[in-house]
Amino acid sequence: MDSTNNSVTKFNKDVKTRKHATRYFFVGVAVTVFNYVLYAFLSNLIIKDDNLIWLSTLIATVITTIVAYIAHSKITWKERHVTKTSVIRFFIWNALIAIIISPTLTQLFSLLTPLYEFAYGITNTIHLPFSYKFILTTGAFALTSIVVMILNFLFYDKFVFPKSKSSKANSSHNTFPGIKVSIIIPVYNTAKYLPTCLDSVLAETHHNLEIICVNDGSTDKSPTILKKYANQDSRIQVINQKNQGLSAARNAGIKTATGDYITFVDSDDEVKPEMIESLLKALKESQADIAACSFTESFPSGKTKSFNRNHQETIYDTENAIKAMLKETGFNVAATMKLFSKNTLRGIKFPIGKLHEDVDTTYKAILKAKKLIFIPEDYYVYRHHQSSIINNFSDQKFDLITLTDQMCDDISAKYPKLKNVTKERRMRARFSILRQIPIDHPKVKSLQEYLRIHQKYITRNPEATKTDKIALRLALSNVRLFQFAYKLFK
Repeated sequence: MDSTNNSVTKFNKDVKTRKHATRYFFVGVAVTVFNYVLYAFLSNLIIKDDNLIWLSTLIATVITTIVAYIAHSKITWKERHVTKTSVIRFFIWNALIAIIISPTLTQLFSLLTPLYEFAYGITNTIHLPFSYKFILTTGAFALTSIVVMILNFLFYDKFVFPKSKSSKANSSHNTFPGIKVSIIIPVYNTAKYLPTCLDSVLAETHHNLEIICVNDGSTDKSPTILKKYANQDSRIQVINQKNQGLSAARNAGIKTATGDYITFVDSDDEVKPEMIESLLKALKESQADIAACSFTESFPSGKTKSFNRNHQETIYDTENAIKAMLKETGFNVAATMKLFSKNTLRGIKFPIGKLHEDVDTTYKAILKAKKLIFIPEDYYVYRHHQSSIINNFSDQKFDLITLTDQMCDDISAKYPKLKNVTKERRMRARFSILRQIPIDHPKVKSLQEYLRIHQKYITRNPEATKTDKIALRLALSNVRLFQFAYKLFK
């Protein structure tokens, strides 16, 4: 993989979305209409000899293909990594359509004489000045265009942009046997989910693991489960300590870790077998210091949601990684679903006694990294359940605002160009608390007051999205409606 100094490098990871499909549809329609108008112009006004109709078709096809290439490169290929091979494949595909499929289909559809005669009869009845030749040509062209557009929809992506397999690890063997990875798992009263978590970690295709389970004073069956698993697999070591919270457990794990790389897994979550190996491969190929993957959210109802399904494999320099983290475009602030080189965590501690501890920690590790990489595969599964912190509100959740402001202060001081992004992030922290807080909570008005005083952080901010602006209006006008809208569109 190529390195990058000051820009974001994108790779051939193409995910179809509704936005992409809409772009392709309208560009396809526009190009099709352009092709027909050009052909009609050439055959009726420039090359009138019926024996030279092939020349009109050839010229129209060549010009249309060039126009299609320009349109696609400017409109539909914005999120793609376009290589020379992609361009060559594009022209080959269009040549196949133009030379083989279109003439054959046009000839075939021109045999539908009764249909065209019926259409011609209707045009005569309503006194439209269309000749039979025009009806025949238009009908055959329309039917051909529909078939071609269906073929484009089904096979264009597969032919022009075949999916890259560069970040898929080979699960049949251990690619990096000499590299030791420390997996830190804080455990507190998660007996219901702990076996699933540990089984998923033990199934990793990368075998050289140090699995550090920190039992943070659990009062359920978690200690028994940990002891059982430690007896079965020597890679698992258990640290028992009094209950001090998630941050203290992670800090204990970092202090104990001897691996070349460190990752964090919460004991009520699980990971896919390829996660460690894939992240290691991405790190080695890009020579990065931190690698991150996407994740899937799992809900009690059984529903799942992919967080980064629209993002591509991306290499970041430090500043762009910080920006992506603040805007949560690919990279995010979570300490989980990332593989850190040990040096990036050296001297960094999670804040004891604070919620949203990742906000105070991850950005510090990123600031110590020279290069970072994100891969869009969902290798981490984040489980929602009723006891999850995100589902219960307490005043300690205001730590999010305190830690976010401190993070934004530090980032703005180091990267002044990111001030607009940090301003947006400060507002989003307030939005996050406001969407969870009880309506009658005494701090609701102070949150609204902050939003009112700093509303220019959104209204005059080029980094703010339409969603931010709508959220601001709702939050300032009616908190209940703001919370309802969030639940509705989440």
